[in-house]
Amino acid sequence: MRIQRYSPILIVLAAACGESNSTDPDAGVSADSGVVQDAGFADSGVEADSGVETDAGVRSFAGLVVNEVAAAGSPDDWFELYNGSSEAIDLEGVHFSDDPDRPLRATFGAGTVIEAGGYLVQVVSDAEVGFGLGSDELVVIFDPDGVELDRADWPEEGSPETRSWGRIPDGTGDFMTLDTPTPGAANVANEPSECGNDLVEAREVCDGADLASESCESLGYASGTLTCNADCEGYDVSGCVVGTLQVFINEVTSTGDDQIELINLEATDVDLEGWSVTDDGWDPTDPTTDDHRYTLPTGTTIGAGGYLVLVKNFDHLFGLGGSDSVTLYDAADAVADTVTWATDAADPSYCRSPDGTGAFMTCAEQTFGAANP
Repeated sequence: MRIQRYSPILIVLAAACGESNSTDPDAGVSADSGVVQDAGFADSGVEADSGVETDAGVRSFAGLVVNEVAAAGSPDDWFELYNGSSEAIDLEGVHFSDDPDRPLRATFGAGTVIEAGGYLVQVVSDAEVGFGLGSDELVVIFDPDGVELDRADWPEEGSPETRSWGRIPDGTGDFMTLDTPTPGAANVANEPSECGNDLVEAREVCDGADLASESCESLGYASGTLTCNADCEGYDVSGCVVGTLQVFINEVTSTGDDQIELINLEATDVDLEGWSVTDDGWDPTDPTTDDHRYTLPTGTTIGAGGYLVLVKNFDHLFGLGGSDSVTLYDAADAVADTVTWATDAADPSYCRSPDGTGAFMTCAEQTFGAANP
């Protein structure tokens, strides 16, 4: 039962309830939090006061942590709190937010208690609390005075659809991507996968001859032979044939404005209307990832032998991660070029040398709009 429009649904479970592999945070609801959105204090500078007293006068939040997050949950995002102490914890007046500078975005109401060794699952959506969780974000919990208690901070793709970002073991372990979300129950360690057995398992993208039904053509190339990388975490597209126009990715950076530079090796100008660039967060089968694709608008051209620099938030909305990839598609959605870099290789720049035809390498300085060193 919700007592107001923004009261999210909660699961409050003691450790004795046992494990569950359900990914539905509405399953087995046993409490109503009365969560209040913003509470009128956000950004005001007014000190929060929960008005809650205990016999001792001061409540302890020792052992209270963020334990698991589903940032791409179905039907809604959610996060889980865990009480690792030996006493029940009253959560009235405890705040949670996706912005550390706005600790009072939502507040637990009276009667919200998490038992010793127990779990509490909080649904997070625009309808419930006024905000949702993104693919590269965080959840922070604060005591009634706005002092941070704990947080979960996940990277892009750290909590993808059907998986979660959680601690192993509960309460004290490091966070990692978990194959099996367990809202309201103990987190479950991932089963190890065996790369090299020609069978895609767990977190593998491909494995030897098992390409998960992908091919050069299905990935947007004109033709060629697709193979699996040795670590089973991605495809080797070096045997795939790209389109015929000589427009390529020439330089990228994962710092600052996350620029992407294209170069035209043709002897004439090229009309780039309908061409697009993506990062590795884009999935052509999933419309919810379309913010990871930028399509060049009408009137976009690149001069013969010239450069075109795309800038985050001015052109593309997606950022480039420390370890990421960029793919360039022509107007027919055929892959024109692609580049993938390892962690921090694009800081400050990952560029071709010589321009357009050379291999990519980490470059000591950025030269966007000009020749690479």
